[in-house]
Amino acid sequence: MEPRNVDHLLRRRNQSETQGAIDRRNFVKYAAGLIVGGSVSSLLTSCAAPAATPASATGSSGLMGNGEKYPYIYYLTSISYWDMHLKGMEDACKLLNVTFDKAGPAGADVEAEVTAIEQAISEKVPGLIVAAIVDDVIAKPINQAIDAGIPVVTCDASSDTSKQLCYVGTPNEEAGYLSAKRLIEMMGGQGKIILTTTTVAAPAKAMREIGFRRAVTETNGAVEIVAKVDDGDRAEVAVQSVGQAIQANPDANGIFTISAGAGLGTIKALQEAGRDDIKAGAFANDQAAYKLTKERPGTFIAAQDGYKMGFMSILLVHLAAKGLIVPRYGFKELGLSPLPPFVSSDILFIDADNADQYIGCEAC
Repeated sequence: MEPRNVDHLLRRRNQSETQGAIDRRNFVKYAAGLIVGGSVSSLLTSCAAPAATPASATGSSGLMGNGEKYPYIYYLTSISYWDMHLKGMEDACKLLNVTFDKAGPAGADVEAEVTAIEQAISEKVPGLIVAAIVDDVIAKPINQAIDAGIPVVTCDASSDTSKQLCYVGTPNEEAGYLSAKRLIEMMGGQGKIILTTTTVAAPAKAMREIGFRRAVTETNGAVEIVAKVDDGDRAEVAVQSVGQAIQANPDANGIFTISAGAGLGTIKALQEAGRDDIKAGAFANDQAAYKLTKERPGTFIAAQDGYKMGFMSILLVHLAAKGLIVPRYGFKELGLSPLPPFVSSDILFIDADNADQYIGCEAC
């Protein structure tokens, strides 16, 4: 999304933050009402053209599943960032009477993720959910799955060059842009920024950086990025690399971390350095990071809603697998997806003023 009116977007963002945690607590209750009450199923069938019942739908009727298992293939599986994605998937599976498997490499191993997807294809799974570590490489096995009749939804990390049916996740370029605007305002509109990210060419991080740099460019030189640091997408790596960057750039008055897995480490590095003068922002999705925003003034967290990503990914891949969304136009003949190309899980900014809404939140 191209933010044409930044002030409007920031006002909208501030309004949404006041209800963010409450909305997430009630999200599953609302979805349950739709599913159990049959509203979703009725809506889909009433808006769809008559179609033959797909093979994957045999053994169950309507929206409810019959124990189908949908693998979620992702990367860096050992970090806590994914916990809320998995919680959302668990809740969606309970409501739909389906299950999911977790698969993928513990590190940032592209080939291992490719192998995991190919294995799922060989098992003829009813549908796949993938977090694409690298777009162009992961696109090939995703396309193989689609060509084999297996619906694929990407969750959190898109493969835009593939035939994916839908991407569920953060509007990453907008998130990067708005994060930079917020940090620049905190810096008084001028100064030097240390930017941290990973060397892995993850599409989500690349889009955030594009948006972030665009906002910096709009300052016409009043703000500049003086260093780009590899944070490894891990808190323990960020503590060390960010600490070194702070020492190497003592005149920096702003820092931003693009990698959600490293956000907590960046804040800890600033605390250890005693640099309360540096304004900071970071992608992060854990309770420890939320708590630190209260302890360290001049800090904000750009939080992704992993719970909604996981929940909606299960729902959408299940709908596609059962053939319940059948647009009236000839979408198959046109080579189009029956699902929306992008479902936004939004981005929430957490700071000392609203952190209490998110600390202790079971779905945050």
